[in-house]
Amino acid sequence: MEASFGSFSPTVPVAIDCTNITKGGKSIPALTSPPYSPSIHLDITHVDKALWKSFHPRPVIHPPEIALSSGNIPGQCWAFAGHKGQLGIQLPSPLWVTSFTVEHTWNSSFIKSAPRKIVLWGLIPKDSKDIYSEPKSSHTIHTTSNLEPQVSTLHTGIPLVSVTFDAILGLTCQTFPVPCCESHWPFNYLIAQIVGNWGHPDFTCLYWLEINGEVTGHL
Repeated sequence: MEASFGSFSPTVPVAIDCTNITKGGKSIPALTSPPYSPSIHLDITHVDKALWKSFHPRPVIHPPEIALSSGNIPGQCWAFAGHKGQLGIQLPSPLWVTSFTVEHTWNSSFIKSAPRKIVLWGLIPKDSKDIYSEPKSSHTIHTTSNLEPQVSTLHTGIPLVSVTFDAILGLTCQTFPVPCCESHWPFNYLIAQIVGNWGHPDFTCLYWLEINGEVTGHL
């Protein structure tokens, strides 16, 4: 299933954000693409910030946690090389996922580095797969890529929804509902897989990713 919405759908219930690092969310290094490293090697700790900014539109290197903190200041993003990458996320507690939000910067000169196709995956322990049944829905989720994300050997990836972030005509902040039939399992671990951007040849930037849902106290 693919959807693209410029604003929050009224059919999606208001839910709790558990992704933000201030609430205990964090990235999973083993399931996260390495950050983009500019080809010009500079020690930015000893270089004047104005000089570094002159290399626009190259982003300053930030850890993936910056994408789990709300913000859209130009350049204040997690960037990875190319147009395909993934962000592994560990939630502070199991969550019934109902929607997720992606935000890009308001500066139109950074549109090309915005994510375009995004697939949200939930991870479940392989030893629990016997109690997981495929959702009986009338649609099929198209991941827009034959390549599944990198998943740990202890988990199985379940595709929840595939969406298009419209950086051209859409709002800078867009929320996408996750069909209830696809998220009938509470997830502690998620992967946001990006399989395309809006034309930048070198890197893709993720400014903010928020996962919303209902918290459950057990797996």
